[in-house]
Amino acid sequence: MTLGTAGTEALFAFNGTAGQQVSLYVTNSTFPTADSQMIYLIPPGGNTSNAIGTLGLSSSTGIMPSIHLPTTGTYTVFVVPYGTDTGSMTLQLLGPIVVNGLSIGGSPVTTPVNLPGQTYSAAFRGTAGQQISLSYTNLTSCNTFYAIPPLGTISNAIASSSVCGPGTGFLPVILASTDIYTIFIEPEGGSTGSMTLQ
Repeated sequence: MTLGTAGTEALFAFNGTAGQQVSLYVTNSTFPTADSQMIYLIPPGGNTSNAIGTLGLSSSTGIMPSIHLPTTGTYTVFVVPYGTDTGSMTLQLLGPIVVNGLSIGGSPVTTPVNLPGQTYSAAFRGTAGQQISLSYTNLTSCNTFYAIPPLGTISNAIASSSVCGPGTGFLPVILASTDIYTIFIEPEGGSTGSMTLQ
């Protein structure tokens, strides 16, 4: 995105689904770092006053991390330069990295390296009454882990744990139904790296 005329702003639209998680990664900004360029993530039919995410960019890079979309519809990324500032930047909308192969009693799974602000999502099949726990090794950053029930979100996670090193997460959890569950992993801030899950 380039805004070469003072006083101009930029709008970018994308379609989102209720419960979907996104992050906005901004790089290569040439706007003056002494000022704060405002970036808003606006829900369908909304405006800056009810934005679900904001970023005041005062460096060449920035992250609007881990935003959960409340409804299905068209969202807007709105870029408002400070005063008469002009410049350019690169914007990248990120969803979770889908991690395949995680299963109860299965082999360890190593995640790919994420981009700043990018999360992980790993689905597995569980059986009603089954007890699970999650171990994680080779962590290279601080992360929050969530065990999410079928069709759920982090707001109704059945277990969660925030860690900055290897260990066994989640006290044993009893699954309520036979269905697909999700392990959702949220790295802290702009942390990047990989880990091994089992």
